[in-house]
Amino acid sequence: MIVFAVVSAVVSLLLLSRLATLVGLVDIPNTRKSHIGHIPVVGGLALVVSLCATTVVFDLNWPFNPVLSLLGLVLFTFGLVDDKVGLTPKLRILVQLSVALLSVFVGDLHLYYFGDIFGYGDFYLGFWGEFLTVLAIVTAVNAFNMIDGIDGLLALLLVNVFAAMALADPGLTPLYLVFICSLLVFLVFNLGLFSTKNTNRKVFMGDAGSMMFGYLVVCLLIDKSQHPGIVIRPVTVLWIIAIPLMDLVAIVIRRNRKKQPVMKADRDHLHHIFMRMGFSERSALLVIISIAALFCAIGLASEHYQINESIMFTAFLAVFSVYLYFILHAWRFIRLFNVLKRRR
Repeated sequence: MIVFAVVSAVVSLLLLSRLATLVGLVDIPNTRKSHIGHIPVVGGLALVVSLCATTVVFDLNWPFNPVLSLLGLVLFTFGLVDDKVGLTPKLRILVQLSVALLSVFVGDLHLYYFGDIFGYGDFYLGFWGEFLTVLAIVTAVNAFNMIDGIDGLLALLLVNVFAAMALADPGLTPLYLVFICSLLVFLVFNLGLFSTKNTNRKVFMGDAGSMMFGYLVVCLLIDKSQHPGIVIRPVTVLWIIAIPLMDLVAIVIRRNRKKQPVMKADRDHLHHIFMRMGFSERSALLVIISIAALFCAIGLASEHYQINESIMFTAFLAVFSVYLYFILHAWRFIRLFNVLKRRR
């Protein structure tokens, strides 16, 4: 099964990369993108092909009902169009909202409660559940889409999520392993490890892949943290997706403070800040993934030892406060770091 997933991912990436170059489905460098050359953005498409083939051939348990699966493909297809022609932020949000609403009212995906996060017993959402589910879906889709700013980051964050779920949800471990192995194959291409002086085999995930995976992750985590059959507590979900979630919220707050459009692309995400502090792209990747893995480990440890949910929620808010301060005052840390470097 694992060998099949790896081979199908490699073949899909090689074939679809060539096709993407022929049809112009490539990412072109600009003022915001500093990569070299025209890079195929078919990583998401290749992974869909590999995952679908492996799931069907080995008859793996699929945790999403037909409606959610179809909506994931709709979002993925829209992402492909966006990768090809570039769509407006308003249209992107409109499509994401439509998918989220259909997920709730047709796909039967619901947030019912947040657990005992306030220390006064289980906090049920009542009629707010549908609204918060839609908000969670749109937030997650954009969080994973916007964090995809340096090579390897999105793939390793997704590996982190599926590895955590493999430990927390043994019933779906074979499927999670297929996701992990396919993403690691993509990672090799994304980092350009198969490239040579004469052949560039580098591949990007594209909006199609990042939005689809963001959607699948949020659907999975909602399903596994709600009634019936809870696998992980809602507060643990926050720790598992802490980095993309905190980065999105912090960026939205920063842009609002500066009166900038929320969906305006910029270079002020966590990875950009690390690189302005002097970290190389690979070093920034290593630091961020290490932090994300630590947060996942904290969340899983709290599940294993059944640490009080209100304590874990308070701890998460404290961590987010530190993160937010770092993002909002990044210039101070960049200046301090550069001064310390010059003194060495």
